[in-house]
Amino acid sequence: MFKKYSKSTFVIIIFLLILVILAYKNQNFLIKKGYQISPNTMHKVRFFYFNLPHNFPSIPSNNPVESDLKFKRSLKNLVFKNSKSKELKIFDEIKKIQFYMPKENYLLSGISNKYAGSSYIEFFNNELFLMSSRGLMAHGEITNNGIILKQIENNLNLFLEKNEFERDTTYSFKDILIHEQKVYVTFTDEVTKNCWSVSVLQSDIDYSYLNFKYLFKSNECIEEKNEEAFVPIQSGGRIVSVDQKNLLLSIGDFRVRKKAQDLSSIFGKIININLENQEKTVVSIGHRNPQGLHVDKKNNILLSTDHGPRGGDEINLINLKDIANNNILNFGWPIASYGEHYAKKNAITEEQIRKVNLLYQKYPLKKSHEDHGFIEPIHYFTPSIGISEIVGFGSSEYMSSSLGGKKLFFFKLDEKNKIKKYHIENIGERVRDIVFKNNKLIFFLEDTASIAVVNF
Repeated sequence: MFKKYSKSTFVIIIFLLILVILAYKNQNFLIKKGYQISPNTMHKVRFFYFNLPHNFPSIPSNNPVESDLKFKRSLKNLVFKNSKSKELKIFDEIKKIQFYMPKENYLLSGISNKYAGSSYIEFFNNELFLMSSRGLMAHGEITNNGIILKQIENNLNLFLEKNEFERDTTYSFKDILIHEQKVYVTFTDEVTKNCWSVSVLQSDIDYSYLNFKYLFKSNECIEEKNEEAFVPIQSGGRIVSVDQKNLLLSIGDFRVRKKAQDLSSIFGKIININLENQEKTVVSIGHRNPQGLHVDKKNNILLSTDHGPRGGDEINLINLKDIANNNILNFGWPIASYGEHYAKKNAITEEQIRKVNLLYQKYPLKKSHEDHGFIEPIHYFTPSIGISEIVGFGSSEYMSSSLGGKKLFFFKLDEKNKIKKYHIENIGERVRDIVFKNNKLIFFLEDTASIAVVNF
């Protein structure tokens, strides 16, 4: 029966089988090269690579934004099944990290990647709350068998909708916080036509309908066409509570670097928003793209993470007394950084080199912060890991997640708030958000739009 097949056919079949085996064993095999040829195609290939073993119900849509918005309108449940587990080292202990893969009605639209969906998470009243980057809101309990999240109808797409998402997927909802019976949401906001900022919405908790209104909206915005650049993914947008009356909001510089050192600007800052009078005050300046905030009331500190340029991701520390006393701290960007401008690596022609030299004259990226009057990070990463959220989970024990690096950074602080011990673990996926509540460390993983849980 094999005679009708030529020798070359068998060779091709064997070659294809080898490719499948190698790709399954190593997620980076061929995919990195493929991105150089066709990024959109390879996003879909990567999506299938991650998810084929988990029996996704259908082929991803060619329009993930429309797919997610259609799913939101349907008000169907998000269903995740208990899929697999593996060991995770956390200092001297070995914990089990349990993965919950999408089973029904999965999210597709990502912020940085076309596939799969990006989301942010919160924990309230023993339930997990999820907000997708496109404005879907859902809640439900985490069980051993799986997670079923019931959608909550809302009006978020009155503030950011399909046209903006399809113009640029990095226009998105940025974070969710539940505080004092209210839900707070941050997002990239087109304040005026083609001019963007980061705003905050609020709604009373209502499981039948969330009716959001503005809490904070600045008149200042970044024009899409300006003398420097416009990179909306570099916008920050993390929000946390300090106490009953005050919230902290991180705002990136949108790559208009000069804004970070301008005290009259909100960009490149961490700001405080007073919930009683909606007044804003600047907490710290000299930030590029602050992606993580964690308030540790026991140790009276705020930890923040900041995306560096090419290299130079940072973990920074602010004493809460400085916030209470209105002491504005300066973390140096874009004068000081342990990274380098992106343009430096690719500068080949004389004109490109000339432009890079001019960029460094304006924004020199000095390697010492302290020597130039700025606050040093308590840790920096070169090369970058694509640092994201940061949480505390023990006595002076913390963890920061990453996007591009697909790693977790665990560290401990001593009595002087210096890092005394740390280690890095590979999680194998981009981690968009993390929360630690009720002795659970919960992750949203955006390569597979899945959830992972570590029980303590």
